[in-house]
Amino acid sequence: MQQWVNKMTSKEVRPTILKDTTLCMIVRDEKMNPAGGIERFAAAHIPHVEEAVIVDTGSVDGTREILERLESQYPNLRVLDRPFDGYSNSRNFSLDQSRTKYNLVLDADELLTEKSPTNDWEDLKEIMEEVDIEMTAFLGLDILADGREHRYSSCPALRRLFLNERKYRYLGEVWERIPADFGLFLPIELKHFRPTLGGSENKHSSWDDGITQHIRQGRAPAQTNDSDSWKEYNFERDKFI
Repeated sequence: MQQWVNKMTSKEVRPTILKDTTLCMIVRDEKMNPAGGIERFAAAHIPHVEEAVIVDTGSVDGTREILERLESQYPNLRVLDRPFDGYSNSRNFSLDQSRTKYNLVLDADELLTEKSPTNDWEDLKEIMEEVDIEMTAFLGLDILADGREHRYSSCPALRRLFLNERKYRYLGEVWERIPADFGLFLPIELKHFRPTLGGSENKHSSWDDGITQHIRQGRAPAQTNDSDSWKEYNFERDKFI
């Protein structure tokens, strides 16, 4: 009887895995962010894909050291380094490392849930088994630090799961996009955790507004004066599993 219980327990905790899919990420100074930082992101996502590629583009806050530990923890994770020279170039480099049929692009302050409010991974797995996917688009859910939520769709930035083909590459140094049709709209919300209002304003003024100059000068987010305010943890993240 105990042996049967142990087998059931082992089966229950086994994560849903997207076969033939690579999680492709770029990171820079993500030791902490509104979603809990790169270590928490890794625990929530890397077990659910066949392989993961994380490209560090010049972190100075300890993110790279965390990634080194994570690489030894997750056999399906590869960590690479590349100097940051714009978002599209960095993302395309990560896509070029993929060895699977599909690519899944996520950022470190985003989340696909396993249990609550939905099992996004199981939903994705079922869709990928039933439909020939070429390009897809998620639904967007911005989660503010004060508990407010903003839902949106038909946004080019939500094209995140697609075939690993050269025609699906990013354009644009800053506001990077894949120039392609939306394809299949997925009934799955990609959760994006935002900082406080003050933190958002600081990010716009100290980072977003000068992003081109930051790229030219090789400045990392942690090297700005107020990055702590827009990297601060959003406690709404605790509601999602």
